[in-house]
This record gives sequence, structure tokens and C-alpha cells, in this order.
Amino acid sequence: MKFAAMTKEVPIDGAARIVQSPDSSRGMVLAALQQAKAYSDAGQYGEKHRLMRGLLGIVPDEFYVDEDRDNYLGLTHRPSGFRIHLPRAVVPAAVRRSATEAAEKVAGLPLRQGNTLFPAVLRGGDSPPSLTVEVAETEKNSADGLGGFTRLPPKYGMLFKNATSIWMRGCLIDLDLVYLTKEGQVTEIRRMTAPPMGAIPVSTHRPIIGLAQHSLELPAGWCELNDIRPGFRLEVEVG
Repeated sequence: MKFAAMTKEVPIDGAARIVQSPDSSRGMVLAALQQAKAYSDAGQYGEKHRLMRGLLGIVPDEFYVDEDRDNYLGLTHRPSGFRIHLPRAVVPAAVRRSATEAAEKVAGLPLRQGNTLFPAVLRGGDSPPSLTVEVAETEKNSADGLGGFTRLPPKYGMLFKNATSIWMRGCLIDLDLVYLTKEGQVTEIRRMTAPPMGAIPVSTHRPIIGLAQHSLELPAGWCELNDIRPGFRLEVEVG
């Protein structure tokens, strides 16, 4: 996650401090998570909860709830897949809202703030299917991708421009991965399986054919259902 250019110390309820800077922010968040685990292993649950309450207040968008049981919630850190259990009262309301809510937004709004939506069609067969393409417009949105969502709107895909090295970090659902040339022609189609919860490291997918320049993620099985094959072309209606 990117922070403001200046470096500053942010106190976390006296339990720890995270130095926020463009270069070290993610490493510091991971260090805080490791410290929280150490507190838990040592039975210092109060310190663990104070640390996590502060951390969740600073970077709430980096976490999502994947388990809701009695008075405890299971949370996963999107960028790393790190998983932790916390009492419900420790988790801010902004984080308690399931990522599913984002997938159920009204039509016309992107799943991730800052992205852009375009109508599109995949041409090549007798009945070219139409779909809505969400273009990842920021580095953070590209890194997060479709991680954290438990389902997608129908006929929906996310396009990653100039990106062919794709991971499934934080993904809760299987996906179809379509590699595209600069002109939008399909070169390869793969099925990507959601990794086990908390798996580190997460494998990275790369194209076999060197012409690929962009990547399109779709619900698993969508390409087979619509008989999408290499040689088809993605046409995005811009403007």
C-alpha cells in the first residue's frame, strides 16, 4: 500500500509503532503482523489486540474477513496472505464488512475505487459474448486484483494493462486468466485455482507465448462456457 511521501511515526495504542514511508510501509506492516503472532504465541493477548486494533485503523483496506464464528473473526492480509483471529470487538466496523459487499455494488461502480469500467466484447465466434471490463488503474489495485472477493458480478472481468506476471494472492475464488497481445488478441487461456488460505508464497503465472502484453481475469469457467479460444480479440468500447 502506498503512503504519503513524508515519513512519520504512527503510535498504535502504545503497543508498537509503524514507520510509514513509500519504501518501508509494507515491510513494517508485515513486521507488525509477525509481532502480533509473537504476542499470541506468548499468551499476551491484550498486547496482540492493542497492536492489531491500531494496525487495522491505519490500513483497513489491506484486510478482509474470511471467517465469522461466534465472537471471533478470521482476517487475512490481502498483500501477504497472513491470517489472524481476533475478537469481534477488536476489529473496526470498516473491516468487518465482508468483501462480498463490494462484489454486490450496484451496476456502474467498479469493485475497487479508482478503477474504470468499459463495455467490451470478445469477438471470434458466431455469437461474441459481451462483458464489462474493469481496468486496474493504479499499482495498488493491480496488486490487489480480485483478491478478497467471494463472487463477481455476471459477465465481468478485470483487465491488467502491461502486466503478464499474475499471482492469486488473497484470491478466494478460481479464475480464468486470458493473456492478450497489445492489440487485444487472445494468446493463451489458463484456469487459476485459489490458493489455500494463508499460503505463502503464492505461485506466479506467466505467459508461454511471448506476444502477450495484457492480462484479463474472468470467473472460472467463463471462457469454456463462451467457447473463447486463442485468436479471439477483446474489443473495449472507450468513450
